[in-house]
Amino acid sequence: MRIKDISTLIRTLRPAAVALVASALLAGCSAVNDPENPCPEPVPEQPGENALALSFRVTTSIPLSRKAPSRADDQNHPEETYDYQFEDEINLNDFGFFIFAYKADGSDDPILLYKNIDVINSTSEMEIAGGLGDYTVNLNLPVSLAEQFLTDPTTGLSPTGSRQLKVRIAIIANSNASRLHPGLSGFDDLIDAYSTMTTDGSATFSEFIDVARNMEFTPDNTGDYYTNLLIPMYGLSQDFTMGERNMYFSRPDDRLMLGEVSLLRAMNKVRVVNSIPADEMEGEYPQMVSATITYGSPDGFVTPVNPQSYVNGQQVHTDRVCSAASTRPTQTFTAGSLVNRSLITYLPVQTLQTGAPTLVITMRNAGGETRDFAVDLSDPQYETIQNQWGDMMLRNHVYTLAITSVRFGVELQLTATVADWEDAEFNLDYSETVSTTDNGKIDWYNGTFYSETFTEDTGLGELIVLPWAYNEEAQEYRPVAARCSFGLSSPVGALWVASLITTQGETSAFRFLTEAGEQVETIQGRIDANQTQLNTLSIVPTIEHPTVNSSARLQIMVSVNGGERWVEATTPDILGQWTIVQTQE
Repeated sequence: MRIKDISTLIRTLRPAAVALVASALLAGCSAVNDPENPCPEPVPEQPGENALALSFRVTTSIPLSRKAPSRADDQNHPEETYDYQFEDEINLNDFGFFIFAYKADGSDDPILLYKNIDVINSTSEMEIAGGLGDYTVNLNLPVSLAEQFLTDPTTGLSPTGSRQLKVRIAIIANSNASRLHPGLSGFDDLIDAYSTMTTDGSATFSEFIDVARNMEFTPDNTGDYYTNLLIPMYGLSQDFTMGERNMYFSRPDDRLMLGEVSLLRAMNKVRVVNSIPADEMEGEYPQMVSATITYGSPDGFVTPVNPQSYVNGQQVHTDRVCSAASTRPTQTFTAGSLVNRSLITYLPVQTLQTGAPTLVITMRNAGGETRDFAVDLSDPQYETIQNQWGDMMLRNHVYTLAITSVRFGVELQLTATVADWEDAEFNLDYSETVSTTDNGKIDWYNGTFYSETFTEDTGLGELIVLPWAYNEEAQEYRPVAARCSFGLSSPVGALWVASLITTQGETSAFRFLTEAGEQVETIQGRIDANQTQLNTLSIVPTIEHPTVNSSARLQIMVSVNGGERWVEATTPDILGQWTIVQTQE
């Protein structure tokens, strides 16, 4: 046996076999009796699966900690949440991610290592957890595939090796701008190395960009615009370098975190606010009744200018307008929820020069009289708009027109502002150890489940939920929540995210139940050193009369090492590993 084969052999064997191989290889040495032939340091055991276990996070926000300078004035503030959930929603039927890896020959055009443009029907190498603006993608790739990108690709990964693999991730989401039209098209001809298990003939990053930069969308305005609309998004991570040792020891419950991809929305939000001072109001009047906007570019580009050089998490300050329409569409505003007395709508990128949008704002006075006020956004009389908004309404920005005064015999007085469209996020310095509090392992409340089975030796449990029950107060059948508690003591300040990973049957058979009674796909919180009570989770079956057996694994992931990695806490030796089951009727 050649020495360079030792690490490969150990890596591909199960742990029990590893111990036997290691003892056989070291049988001829003696640190005590033969100082000239001391025993080498024992080779650490790699977990059993011969796979590169990766993970990355996808957020539909630009974190404040990486906020770029914007054209918002210092009195304005970025959006920190949403008017409607679809602003942050991803249609997983119209979603794709692409992982590119740099070859060791120094080429600056990385190779397509792995692509997935059909995540709903994907095989066992990939799973997605989370929802509504915050998703975690877990991926298990063959180690032999990654080795092809390294120097000396014929040598297997070693726990003491120093080789590196540099990757970056691109994401396209909601390319059809609609929840009714699934499918991410245009990328079928891009061959990835994973599908052929070789880098020969694989597509490059440049070829991906050639497709992505020309992708156009038309917002779905069939039926209720605000019911069907989803906002197209694009993300491109920074380069991430994986060390050989970290690749060697990655495993499903201790994944190598590739970082976070913050998605950039391809549309902007327009808000009209009744900001007339109280001393000029007569009760609720003047009242803003409605607003419409007629605009010149009904379509948009999914990706920004120069998508190949977009910097992850940064705002854009230049943009490109798609085609102008021969017949300009008109869109009706809807009620906003973040700002009192506001109306909002969403548009692709627009120019404020030729073909600029025109608003019509309908106001009502105390006498019941209504009047329509037309506002041409390119009209020189609205100097405040040009000064604040510039010559274009960019993607991922919020454009606000505040009505500060109205007289029915004259025009409206308006104040214009613009702000980044982003969410807030905390960034803390975490340690690497995930540990429980006293009595912190997952414990189910009596009476909230049909049956439970837990094996102490393995740390594995199975819980069968109760059937739906009749609620006397509501006079209807409702799901019965299975409730459990758990406690984590470290890393202090770290984010934990609970998800339900389908293992059998219906993919949406279970949901978490919030204190407000809302069914959600994920629950999250932070590890608080001052917390005196355990965390609680409530899980409900969503199907009243199940026709198949369904099960899902309760997964709680914890951010460690400053957010660079995610470690699973629902393992047998930490919180315990539980499978939730609903049996068919």
